[in-house]
Amino acid sequence: MSPVLQSPSAATLAPFVRRSILNLASAICSCAVLLGAMRSLAAAESPSHDPQRVAALIRQLGADKFQDREAASRALEAAGAEALEPLRQAAKSTDLEIARRAAEIIPIVERNVEIAALIQVVANDPERSKRRDAVQRLGEHGKHAAHAFPVLLAAMNDEHSGLDSQATLALARIDPARAIPQLIDRVKRPADRRELPAIQALGVIGSPASEAVPILVQTLGSKDKLARIDAARALGAIGGDHPRQVPALLKMLNEADLEVKQQAAETVGRLKRAPADCVPRLAALLRPNQPRPSDWTDALMLSDLQRRALKERLWNQYLRTVLGAVSEFGSDAKEAVPALIELLQRPDEDTQVFGEAIQALERIGPAAEAAIPILQDLAEGRLYSGAFAREANPALNAIRKTAP
Repeated sequence: MSPVLQSPSAATLAPFVRRSILNLASAICSCAVLLGAMRSLAAAESPSHDPQRVAALIRQLGADKFQDREAASRALEAAGAEALEPLRQAAKSTDLEIARRAAEIIPIVERNVEIAALIQVVANDPERSKRRDAVQRLGEHGKHAAHAFPVLLAAMNDEHSGLDSQATLALARIDPARAIPQLIDRVKRPADRRELPAIQALGVIGSPASEAVPILVQTLGSKDKLARIDAARALGAIGGDHPRQVPALLKMLNEADLEVKQQAAETVGRLKRAPADCVPRLAALLRPNQPRPSDWTDALMLSDLQRRALKERLWNQYLRTVLGAVSEFGSDAKEAVPALIELLQRPDEDTQVFGEAIQALERIGPAAEAAIPILQDLAEGRLYSGAFAREANPALNAIRKTAP
């Protein structure tokens, strides 16, 4: 007997239907935005194909009145590819003013022509690799590619375009002020890690993205490790003084993951807030009894020797980051001096770690007076055969407040 096929219930179909409707609505919105962007672009960039007008504008570059010359320059800058050859000829003119202005206008027109072509590639080319390269190139043009903003926004919001990550970063470079609300909205709606490029883009924008600080602080508590790391890095670039910022970062210093701890330490140093709370916590990370954080090397197919070498390199990078963070606090890092002295007494540490520790003492200055004996031993060759004499002398001078 053939099996009886039962129709799925409405309750079973409801989630599928809802997702389908949402995806369809998203696609329709993206198409509408893209169509509007292309219409705006066509209206804004449709060049004059009148050779006589181009020739007249070139002649006007040599007009007696400055205002007329400036008006001609602006009009030719907005012209399309058809103006390039006449401009190249004009750059050879015996009229020095015409030749100079034409030479200045040519690269501007060439850039505008390239941007228009790149926008067409992003909107219409069937090859994803070409569209991706075009998005990246538009981002490199920065503010000059302002006409590309709607097309790139449509690509960012279309999860099926395969361009959302690149488009997100390009938007931040082209028009940061216009991009910030879009990026914040994306961070507020985490899904499939599509918020990560938005977090990174906010970090690229830096201090102008200060309105994003609250949502980034909230993201420090995310269950996604990469989101926490990216949010901490972005906060370091943006700055700000959110009341929950430093406590959330200090909490990250307690985590077992090496990358998380390292990024939290770096951001704490960049912010330079609440030294009374931060410096002791950073100093504690330098103590020899601290358990080594977990890292990602166990997932790699390596020999035991290779894995140990890689772990050691990652550990040294981590220590240098913590030492760099201590240095950022300058004279406020006095409480870290005992840990720095103790570190310099450990002969098995990496030479670059030693260098960072000495530099931290130099940045702390007179407040690091307790380190003078060990720095003298380093400077005079009684410790480590004088290998760190060159680094130790400036530190001694800074602590004693003497000239180098």
